[in-house]
Amino acid sequence: MKREIRLLIISLLIIMSGCSYSTLNEAIKGDTPYKVNNVIHIEKVEGISIVLYDTLPERKEFPHLIEPVLGVSFFKGNDEDGWKNIGPNGWQHQENDQFTIYHDFFREYTHEGNLVIDIPVVFGEINNEDIKKIVTLEQGDRENYMDAVIIEKDYGRYYLASGRVTSIKGLSKNGEIIEQVDWETN
Repeated sequence: MKREIRLLIISLLIIMSGCSYSTLNEAIKGDTPYKVNNVIHIEKVEGISIVLYDTLPERKEFPHLIEPVLGVSFFKGNDEDGWKNIGPNGWQHQENDQFTIYHDFFREYTHEGNLVIDIPVVFGEINNEDIKKIVTLEQGDRENYMDAVIIEKDYGRYYLASGRVTSIKGLSKNGEIIEQVDWETN
């Protein structure tokens, strides 16, 4: 009886402490709620690993979506102490001839409710082959566009930028604007 109680207590402690994986790749495979088809890019911001990936939607729920869709997950940890998925998880899909635009964010608060980390991200797929560069404008700025990270894979071209973005431009090799999208944020 004592042994059973000890096993029960140990099991509850393991469950309450949450799962941790020894490598980021293991955490991506085991702790992302969707089956990751391809890891497209990993970007570290403020100690958080932002993982851009694609996944195949559940065919029964989304029979019209046959192409992979983009998702982003947020992981915290290291190979010594372990890795854990800590962020909102989801995938998104839209059609666009130029480039898609998706927004997500990670926020971490203290137990008192004070904001410690705020990482908004913008990401998407570049569909127009003439777009060679993606630049973003941060909220409150009117002219200092920053380069987004461009990721080229055999299966597509993508971009990722962090910050409170309010404008995105897709530029040609010569710097001409092919597409520009602006919006307001709060």
